[in-house]
Amino acid sequence: MRKDKEQIKICDYLLRWLEKAISPEEQSELKEYLKSNPDALELYIGMASLHAQLSAPSKLDLEPKETASEDSVVYMRLLKELGDDERYAEPVAMPKETVQQELIQKVVYHNLNRKKKFTKWEVGSLMAVAASIVFVLLFVHFVPVRSGYEVATLTDSLNAKWADRDMSMQAGERLYAGKSLLLLREGLAELQFDTNARVVIEAPAEFQILADDRIGLTYGKVYAIVPKEATGFSVYTQNTKIIDMGTEFGVQAEVGGNTQLYVLKGKTILVTDSKNNKTNEEVGKGSARMVSGDTGETLDIACKPDLFVRDINSKSNCIWRGQDKIDLADIAGGGNGFETGLRNQGLNPATGEMTDISESAVSRKADNAYHSVQLNPYIDGVFVPNGRTDQIISSRGHVFSECPVTQGNYYTEISSAPKTIDRAEIVLGDVNYSQSESAYLFLHANLGITYDLKAIRSQLAGARVTRFQSIIGISDSSWRPCNADFWILVDGLVRYRKLNVQQKGIIDTVDIELYENDRFLTLVTTDGGDPESRIFGNGIVTNMDSDWCVFAKPVLVLE
Repeated sequence: MRKDKEQIKICDYLLRWLEKAISPEEQSELKEYLKSNPDALELYIGMASLHAQLSAPSKLDLEPKETASEDSVVYMRLLKELGDDERYAEPVAMPKETVQQELIQKVVYHNLNRKKKFTKWEVGSLMAVAASIVFVLLFVHFVPVRSGYEVATLTDSLNAKWADRDMSMQAGERLYAGKSLLLLREGLAELQFDTNARVVIEAPAEFQILADDRIGLTYGKVYAIVPKEATGFSVYTQNTKIIDMGTEFGVQAEVGGNTQLYVLKGKTILVTDSKNNKTNEEVGKGSARMVSGDTGETLDIACKPDLFVRDINSKSNCIWRGQDKIDLADIAGGGNGFETGLRNQGLNPATGEMTDISESAVSRKADNAYHSVQLNPYIDGVFVPNGRTDQIISSRGHVFSECPVTQGNYYTEISSAPKTIDRAEIVLGDVNYSQSESAYLFLHANLGITYDLKAIRSQLAGARVTRFQSIIGISDSSWRPCNADFWILVDGLVRYRKLNVQQKGIIDTVDIELYENDRFLTLVTTDGGDPESRIFGNGIVTNMDSDWCVFAKPVLVLE
């Protein structure tokens, strides 16, 4: 009898909880009961059977709330505990009960054919209970959860604002499975699972870590990068389960219930389990699907490679959406290669400091010392080559052994897309780069700049740097005859040279393969071996007066 009274009491609590009429003390007691009774589902199944005799359950509102309220957190925890108990509890041997006969008074049978009438309150309550049972069973079946153990680490975040103002989410913080719903209101967050699967979450998003190989997404965007050892990593939404088969993919879950899957590499398995539409299909690279939240229907949609943030780096303020090129002119302008740098920005080759570009170009002397660039992690250093002593071109001591002897003077700063040089715009071929949005690097002889490929790779964990490409030439708008050399080196070894260029316009299109262990990329221009001063017309000009060397659209190609 005590057990029956306890079950009735718990049913009453459950009904009032669904009606939002339960006290905090009763709610706590209900939660503890469900945690400590693995066979609790039997009670609910019996109630569901009773409901089936009454009417079909009304549709339960499963749309996510704007915030992760206390009620929603308690509700999700309740569901997770049910799933955990049902899935992982040890089998319990139930002893057979002996029926005890009791003397009873004479029973008077009234009209046995008369059907019992239920009040509207009873019908509504039973319908709510049945709907809750159905959702619990589906949740247990579709989203198995084990809670309370560490499975992932917050590795980085950028401009992140969480729903809980008191929540302190710092890089390195360990995260638990099944603890609570997390609501990211603004910004981006990157999680690294212990299985080595990595996800980038873009706000606004509500999600939950379900286990070390799965994440639940109520709404928002998730991009997953899954290595071979983490194959099987899964993303759950309200109407789908996406299983990785060694790939990269993005999932967008909408508040209305629609789910979109975009596969960028490899392949996935898409599982849906709606009443009218059940699917289990393979979705491969370059394909995308949308699953309707209303009908469960699966539709083909266009794949959008740039829809998801694939990588973030809070130190460099880098947001990578899968762009296939890094702009080296943008980096020279103080950026990270993704249009965050400034145009018309300069680097002083004699100090390594950022500076404005001189309005009037003036010949200046410098030694051939190598100067580190402290304020930009992607530029290792700069220099003015003279070839008279060992020309150091990296912080690791790489030497440009083939550097020709020059006069050791320079005319302008190393410049990112200058508007003008000596009041003249930069023109190469048919393009006026001073007026174009296209990026370019201006290295008026004699100048050198070394990029740190390792630092550039570090901001993009999901991409490989495979090539350097650029259009090179001497500006058509320079005043007088030119004579210059172009050099491209990797770790001190010459990969490209073009010597004694004396014609203006586009000279060549450079495409150099880069390997995983290549560390430093160096671009150099020299004065072509002209004497320090030359007679031109009625005057004397310097040796590199019109050596207006241009690296147009200088990029690193990514894969």
